[in-house]
Amino acid sequence: MELTAVEVWTRIQVAVRESIPEHAYNSWIAGVKATSLSADGLDLEASNRFKAEWLEDKYRELIEAKAAEVVGRPIRVSVTGSVSPDPFSAPPVRLESPSDQRTYGENTKPAPTDPAPARQGRRFPRPSLNERYTFDRFVVGDNNQLASAAAHAAAEQPGRLYNPLV
Repeated sequence: MELTAVEVWTRIQVAVRESIPEHAYNSWIAGVKATSLSADGLDLEASNRFKAEWLEDKYRELIEAKAAEVVGRPIRVSVTGSVSPDPFSAPPVRLESPSDQRTYGENTKPAPTDPAPARQGRRFPRPSLNERYTFDRFVVGDNNQLASAAAHAAAEQPGRLYNPLV
């Protein structure tokens, strides 16, 4: 019985899923689609070029090994990335803040900034911030302790001595 490209790829995905962490599988393998299968090769398509290059670089050998197990012979795997739409042709983005209903597009300009320097003691109005993004909700772990400390220092003493986030 001859398998289709989709059937072969589905079996390869099951085998690869057992070999790598779940988050890696979901990030890199899950959304990839099989486009064609020949006697010596399987062509895959990723959602973008970056993902395709990452798969070729990091997972091609593993995928080819699992493909050989599934098909019963060595098979070459190639990954292409679909071309994403032009980001500049997208419609204007609406700002989240309900108090600021401006949109930025072709015929609109951003609001002018106030040229008065902050050193004159003038207090600027506080921008409306997303309430979900607070230090209380930020999870500090081994990999982001430095970033957390820098953000706290910048928030507690803005403009003093130096800004560690610049």
